[in-house]
Amino acid sequence: MKVLVIGANGRLGKACVTALHEKGAVVIAFVRTKTTFPATLQQKCEAVIEGDARDQAQLEAALRDHACDSLIQAAGYTPFFPGVATDMPLIFERALDAASKVARERSGGGGVDPDKRLRAWMMNDVANLDSPYEGDGNTLFRQ
Repeated sequence: MKVLVIGANGRLGKACVTALHEKGAVVIAFVRTKTTFPATLQQKCEAVIEGDARDQAQLEAALRDHACDSLIQAAGYTPFFPGVATDMPLIFERALDAASKVARERSGGGGVDPDKRLRAWMMNDVANLDSPYEGDGNTLFRQ
């Protein structure tokens, strides 16, 4: 299994990289800043991609260029108080849309062939995403 870990430099992302590596998966790390990604974790990855998890085109390219069959979305700031803005809903949306688009492309452009689908795990280490969300989509809590 080849897994793209989005947010690999966060607390949850680092744990995912380590666990996946220990289980024998090939890990592709997607980080905001490569220079802060620990060398010990970089050694556990086939590739480390520096990019913006809010940019669907970058996520699609990472999935395509590295022939990933799965992704774990572990990026995004978790607010602790109601009304605090976060990019997490946007990042979740972009990751799912990227996986869906790449899976359709691999299936010939129509529906998704079950043998060519990409598995996606949307994770967070503190709170659950309130979905479907209301308003501008930048808050975790309903008003």
